[in-house]
Amino acid sequence: MEIEEFVNKIDKDLAHRKLELSRLKMDVIQGGSDFDSDRGSWMRRSAAVIAYAHWEGFVKQASIQYVRYLNSKNLPVSSLKRELQAACLISHFKRARESLKVCFLGTVLHEIDEARKGVFLVSPAKIVITESNLTSSVFGDLVQGMGLDYLDEYKTRGPFIDTKLVHGRNQVAHGELAVFDTSEVVDRIEAVVKLLDQYSQQLFEAVRDSHFLAADPNRENGESGPVVVVPTQRAVSSEMGAE
Repeated sequence: MEIEEFVNKIDKDLAHRKLELSRLKMDVIQGGSDFDSDRGSWMRRSAAVIAYAHWEGFVKQASIQYVRYLNSKNLPVSSLKRELQAACLISHFKRARESLKVCFLGTVLHEIDEARKGVFLVSPAKIVITESNLTSSVFGDLVQGMGLDYLDEYKTRGPFIDTKLVHGRNQVAHGELAVFDTSEVVDRIEAVVKLLDQYSQQLFEAVRDSHFLAADPNRENGESGPVVVVPTQRAVSSEMGAE
């Protein structure tokens, strides 16, 4: 998979989700003129669930594409960040728990050394774990498990993710007749869009700048990495901002 193909896959998925969220926001605004109307009430509750669905859905799918991109590059396991190496060695770590005998552990260590000489190829399911409740801590584990930084922007949004996005979704999904204000739902949708934009941008930059490598040989040699035009706006960005 080339960088451009990776970017296009992520961008296509993101554009679809942002368009649906944009339309949802308009429907919520239009239905919010009568706060007590049945239509407005169920629409706001539905929006709370859909906003979360796009949060978990995009993070999961984009992360899977990222791992697939790495799988396609035939990268030596030993050249990657420790977290990615660990994803290839999980089965060996599990074996190491079977016994504390030195001879057994020596065999496991040899297997690990040999595995690190191989090519990175791992099932995305070993890394991309959302646990059906993508809280800030689960998201943090996922991002760092792919060898990426848990950005300050994510830390700032942590309370929103947990107390608004995840909790609000669970309230509705578990049958509570939760009440949501129109402005609150609109803010929720817009915050989700910003999070999706931030995460997609981080993945684009990780691929462009080879952030998955333990040490970038190009930088050590004073050379620049591959050049790719990283999108800064999506097809529906202007539509979202114009509402």
